Amino acid sequence: VLSSTSAFYLPGLAPNVFCRNPIPDSKCKTKLDVFVNRLDSVESVLPYEYSYFDFCGIADEPSPVENLGQVLFGERIRPSPYKVNIQLN
Repeated sequence: VLSSTSAFYLPGLAPNVFCRNPIPDSKCKTKLDVFVNRLDSVESVLPYEYSYFDFCGIADEPSPVENLGQVLFGERIRPSPYKVNIQLN
């Protein structure tokens, strides 16, 4: 019996396990964190900061740690106000 599989690995990114109900002493997550970067315009070459417009608010949470490449290229990752729960309507 032969079987074929394929996979890829990105250094620094590990798979996450999500579940509906929190399990004590488990790495099972119940919420999905959503982050934002910038708004690109079709009319301008320059991007806008996500909080530049009134309808794009930034959550009052600390920003995730940025690496040197993100800082050099001006990537500013910010937490978004969107809340996503796993397996809930």
